[in-house]
Amino acid sequence: EFWRSPPAWSTMHEGYTRLDEADLETAGEDWNVNDVPQDLDRFLSTVYTYYEQKGYWGFVSRSCSHLVALSFYIGFSFLLLFFVDWNALLSCVSEETCRHARIWYRHPFEKLSL
Repeated sequence: EFWRSPPAWSTMHEGYTRLDEADLETAGEDWNVNDVPQDLDRFLSTVYTYYEQKGYWGFVSRSCSHLVALSFYIGFSFLLLFFVDWNALLSCVSEETCRHARIWYRHPFEKLSL
């Protein structure tokens, strides 16, 4: 509940907020203590993040792209840790010995036990 639309009594005119004279008398009635954010730093950083990411869909697309990148990193690390036979790769000395080395485990989870 950090982002609220401007109060109904304000109108935008030439880049600044202007109050109509008839609404000045009732302007104080629209505001109460609960309208003020409790943590001003958090509120302003949320508004700036909203502005910086160009709205809601910018925030959603950025979060989704981070999620895709994270899942790629986890999957690639899983592949390198469990499916590649590092002992065989590191024991290669020449091209001839590497030609016959197995790079992948045939059954990677065969030796794991609890």
